[in-house]
Amino acid sequence: MFRPRATAAFGRLDRLRPGYAAALEAARDHGFEPMLRPVGGHAVVYDDRSVVFEEVTAHDDIAAGIQDRFRRGTDRIVAALRSLGLDPAVGELPGEYCAGSYSVSIDGIKVVGSGQRVVRGAALFAAVVLVGGGADIRAALTDIYAALELDWAPSTAGAIQDVAPEITPQRVEQALRAGMPRHPRAPNRG
Repeated sequence: MFRPRATAAFGRLDRLRPGYAAALEAARDHGFEPMLRPVGGHAVVYDDRSVVFEEVTAHDDIAAGIQDRFRRGTDRIVAALRSLGLDPAVGELPGEYCAGSYSVSIDGIKVVGSGQRVVRGAALFAAVVLVGGGADIRAALTDIYAALELDWAPSTAGAIQDVAPEITPQRVEQALRAGMPRHPRAPNRG
């Protein structure tokens, strides 16, 4: 778990769109450093008012378990948000940016997006919990998606603090940590 720098994470399909260069410039104009990510769909933006949750798991079959990992990871995040008194919903919102079946929303605002990267022997489940900066997220995505010529509903973009201003990134981190399984520590051999 970590707090990211201001980032505009573009998907590989974005790079193929005619407006990609303009979208990169739009991201920079809004203070988000563009990067191309190996997981997920279209562009997303986040900054240190967000919490990134990543989990690496071992597996034997590269094609198996994708939906289970999405479900387990999303369930853990939803439980953490519920422990903070929020009422999250799972599923794609009509017109949401970077649409996904396991998106998490509150009051029609997407507050969590997730993706996976699977390689032989291991899988990465990664999710971004957007806690603050909803207006900045909407403004940046509006210009980025216009440059990419992607249709979407700007009302789906925002952050938890748009509906629950008392929730902080620190509280989200604590709630996520509280729901993590405890693993015994290896004995100190040094």
